[in-house]
Amino acid sequence: MTNCDQFKGDRYLRQFWERLFGLSPMGGIGDSFKGWVFIPNCRSIHTFTLRHPIDIEWVDAEGKLLRRELSVPPRSIRRCLNAYGVRERYSPRALMKQEGWGATEAIVAIPIALMFFFIAMQVAYIAIGKVHLGHTLREGLRAAASELTLPSSVASTQRSGGDSPPSRLSGPIQAGSRQSTAESAFEDAIKKTLKPWAAFYGESQKPDQDLQYQSKDELSVRNSKQRTNWSSSLHMGHLNVGQAISSDSSNPDHLVGELSYWMPIKMPFFGKAVSLVIRSSHDCSNELDHATLCIMSGRWHWRLRSQARIPLPPWENSGIHSDAQKGSESSIADSSPPAMPYKSAFEAQVNRGSAAALPGLVYAATGTQPAIPQTIAALRNEIAAAGDPSYESRHQGEPDCGIQFGV
Repeated sequence: MTNCDQFKGDRYLRQFWERLFGLSPMGGIGDSFKGWVFIPNCRSIHTFTLRHPIDIEWVDAEGKLLRRELSVPPRSIRRCLNAYGVRERYSPRALMKQEGWGATEAIVAIPIALMFFFIAMQVAYIAIGKVHLGHTLREGLRAAASELTLPSSVASTQRSGGDSPPSRLSGPIQAGSRQSTAESAFEDAIKKTLKPWAAFYGESQKPDQDLQYQSKDELSVRNSKQRTNWSSSLHMGHLNVGQAISSDSSNPDHLVGELSYWMPIKMPFFGKAVSLVIRSSHDCSNELDHATLCIMSGRWHWRLRSQARIPLPPWENSGIHSDAQKGSESSIADSSPPAMPYKSAFEAQVNRGSAAALPGLVYAATGTQPAIPQTIAALRNEIAAAGDPSYESRHQGEPDCGIQFGV
């Protein structure tokens, strides 16, 4: 044991940060401290982050002095392998103010701190982009589903003239231009949602430029100075867990959308450093490559992926639709829709299912599911028809303000 009476007036440094910085202002002691500090179980010290020379004394476990060193300058390292501890104090012979002694430490520490800050900021950008990509994909699915629920009379008035682009929507919906309109709405919603965020992600765009889009079948280039930075796909799916998402189903009940986006990396060193430890690619247009990093036009990009589902309209599960879809299923890669038998019956069922989704009405009952009220007004009418006088008396004269939450 150490003779503690000999170091009774010394300040003991036992905690990690105190032992690491010693007399340094970063450790909380500072230049104004004129006494001795004692660091037990210490055989090596450094004088980095100090601004004045210090005197040190190496002692053994009995408190005997082994070696004394005076006016040890900053940015030095001292060792004594046979010592038990070390005593330190600011040297009284060099207490004149010497500006700039800590400049070297500041020059080294500030860039390192900035590097960690920029890395954290880039990771935050990637996290924000991942969240926003999911919102963008859901907006596209909502737009596609809304097009599928429109009656033929409404859809025909909203349909623009000219030839429709080749369809990439796989599955049993083959009602001519209706699927093309749904796909166009899906792509337009994604493009519209991504464009305002392009500047935040680091895209250098002018007002007359547009985000470029790559589909599975064709490549649309709208600006020769830029390359494709996002791609999407839309197909049918089934909620059966044991069934693959991309597999054909005789009774699909939802749409599946996938969105991939190459987000530019703002920090130049980040992409180069990360590419040393994870897989990277030099071809950003290759969808079969599963690389997370890609470099194009001298800039690194990070691939973000998102997948979402949305239920199909209720007419998808009807028997007429099941009969109409026989012999008309296509694979994901098939871009031209085959002929649709019983097209008139299919369109009639589409219109009936679409009308059921309008406000104030209910979904038509099927063989397995009863009719479901879709609005407050329809729900009140059903309850009143069921014979609940207490409900009608309680809510008599109340205005219909839509769906309300709380009291």
